[in-house]
Amino acid sequence: MGRPPRLTEPPTTRAQPKRTTATAPAWDDPALLATMDQPQIFGPRLHTYSHADAIDDGVLADYQLVVPTVTDTELHNALTDPEAGPTARRTTALHLAILKAMREQDLRHVFVYFQQIADAADFARQFAHTLRTLPDELHPDWADDVVVQSIDGTHSPHRRADTIARFSNAERGVLANAKVLGEGVDLPAVDAVVFADRTASVRRIVQALGRALRKPPTLKTKTASLVIPAYIPPGTDPTDLLGTPYEALWLVTAALRHHDQTIAARTPRAKNQHPARDSHTYITRRFRFDDTLDPTAIARALDLLVWPSSGAVLSAPRRAGLAAAIRYQSEHSHLRVSADYEDAYGYRLGQFITGQRTAYQAGALDPAWIAELEDLGMIWDDHEATWPPSRPSTPNTATLPSPPNYPAASSLPTSAP
Repeated sequence: MGRPPRLTEPPTTRAQPKRTTATAPAWDDPALLATMDQPQIFGPRLHTYSHADAIDDGVLADYQLVVPTVTDTELHNALTDPEAGPTARRTTALHLAILKAMREQDLRHVFVYFQQIADAADFARQFAHTLRTLPDELHPDWADDVVVQSIDGTHSPHRRADTIARFSNAERGVLANAKVLGEGVDLPAVDAVVFADRTASVRRIVQALGRALRKPPTLKTKTASLVIPAYIPPGTDPTDLLGTPYEALWLVTAALRHHDQTIAARTPRAKNQHPARDSHTYITRRFRFDDTLDPTAIARALDLLVWPSSGAVLSAPRRAGLAAAIRYQSEHSHLRVSADYEDAYGYRLGQFITGQRTAYQAGALDPAWIAELEDLGMIWDDHEATWPPSRPSTPNTATLPSPPNYPAASSLPTSAP
């Protein structure tokens, strides 16, 4: 099978070349040279023009978070070499995810950000091959006309200008970018950006999204897309938003909440059991998944992973257990789980529930986690948990048969002396 591809990889640990004026990428965080955040010198702030205000006024485009998923079956069908290594598997999975997003969201100009030049070049070089492996029902009509290129910091200014012009003028184009086009590039034609490498940097995410938020003068409205692919391993529930495939999504969302006030304004469930009325609208407008998901499930993931009320990060074992408990409760409307119960995805929910009950009785669970489980109907008492939901705790005497009607003692005949 090989190692499952991670569509968003951690930063590389390879040795980097010596930094010079020529090799220092513009993508690096610059040193702070000056700031006006000194009221004693510059005076108080008179007005703040927020990101949300700019969207409402039509200055910037609105945006959505698009999460295309790639299953293990889809990946194997696209791989011509069953023994392909991790790099080839990851590149192909990224191709499939971007093609799915372009097809379903009608994206026309997509920026893909890489950290390594070789990865960006390989992505562009192998794109046409992946297109040829698609089945007819997934092969887009525009497949033969899409322009796929790579651009990096080693290219000459003339070559960069030609590449950008060809990308901008194409009916549909994909541009793989490495160590260039970080700041100071105005490309209103871009309607989607993709991070091929995992990042939680607020500055990098905001700058990349800024490429797509700019509006061409000819457009009155525009919705930009931040595409965050997710690989679904075999036997994994694709609707489990607390699982590993969606970790990159929540990293990006957590970074964006420092920039987008509409994210920070959504009231978490832990603080208010009756969230703001526009929360449902915000969630359905911001998030686009392959599967139709209940906004309540998305809100739960936001509250647990993006801004947990306790400030603690929900561990992977707790995420897996909570996801299985949510599935069980949705199907059975209770959490009276037998100790040996294993769900359809192979998760031993009975052991998890028993372990949480034991930890609760030992006083080892924090209040926020207790409240999360109780919200699903967790029963902490071992004896109570063994009773079926519909079984009464005391027998109903009305259903018992009436005693026989024996004659009174005074009416019984007496025997002869």
